[in-house]
Order: sequence, then C-alpha cells, then structure tokens
Amino acid sequence: MNRKVDELDPDQYRDSTEAAEDYARRQKRESMKIASSRTTTSSGPYRMPGVVGQQDTRYRRTHVAAVDDVPDRFELFLLGDGEKKVTEEPDTRIPSSSIFTFNKEDHTLGNLLSSRLLQSPHVTFSGYKVPHPLVAQYILRIQTDGTLTPRQALMQACKDLVSDLSILSREFTKEWELRKMVGDTGKADDKPNGR
Repeated sequence: MNRKVDELDPDQYRDSTEAAEDYARRQKRESMKIASSRTTTSSGPYRMPGVVGQQDTRYRRTHVAAVDDVPDRFELFLLGDGEKKVTEEPDTRIPSSSIFTFNKEDHTLGNLLSSRLLQSPHVTFSGYKVPHPLVAQYILRIQTDGTLTPRQALMQACKDLVSDLSILSREFTKEWELRKMVGDTGKADDKPNGR
C-alpha cells in the first residue's frame, strides 16, 4: 500500500475521479503519520502546526509566498504608532533650505505642493523625489531667499492650495446644480464636451 502513484497499475481504476480520491486518502494518511511522529511543533508565523521539515517548507513556499508579497491595504495611508506625517530636517549645505519627509503620501501631493511652492516669489528652489515606488513616502526640498523660512513657505503654500481647492469645489457644485436645474434631456451629448 506504500506504492507511489507512478507505480500503480493503470487498469486498477476505472476513472480519474476514483484515482484522485484514493490518492487524496493516501496523502492524508501519510501526512497524519508524519504529524503524529513529530514531538516538536514549529512556532514560526507561516508554519503548519505540528509539522516540521521538508513538508513545512514546501507548504510555506507554495501557499504563503503569494500572500506574503501583498502589502496591507491600509499601510499606504494610515500612520503607524508614533509615526509623524511630516518631518523637517534643515539642510546644512545650503542656507535657508530644508528637507521635508512626508509619510504615507505620493506623487499627487508632492507635485501639487512643489508646483505651488514655485509660484511663490520667495522660493528659489522646490523639488520632490520618491525614494521607492512601493514605499508611500516622498521627500520635498525647499530653498528660500531668506525672507521666509522653508517651513513658513510650505505652510503658506498649503493654505493657498486649500483655498484653491475650496474654490474649485464651490464652482463645480454651482455648475452641477445649474445643469440639474436646466434639466438636460440628453441632446447636449451630441455636442463636444456636452455643450
């Protein structure tokens, strides 16, 4: 009864389902023998309880590897315990310059802030980089002419962006409500941009 599948007589089974069921029963019996013969249990996070050795590493390699690579959905935008959203590090090589590290943010906010900072007459340089595409973090470097500190320039740019976005929201809502009041009948869909 301890024969391998390759050694079985093909005429022994009438159809493939019967062979598969028999093979599954034998594998289950063999795995129960292995589990009962072990006196120690593995304690790793990806190990099957009660099984140590070759079968354990095979299980981990085939069943957990795909799950192990998937990052947690919320780790891209929720801060961890004790993690700060923004940290500032003064740049000692250049006067009136600082390096800000934004955690749990990406190109969207980086480009928005950098372009808004460049509109300020007191900012001489503003640029950002993302250290790695799989890490939700970007680094923003700001250099000013000395009338404002980089922190003040960043705060002013944030206030200006919030103001611009509130104006955009208000204008969009106003246009949307006007469209609903007019009661589009679908005739405008034939024209470019729905007008």
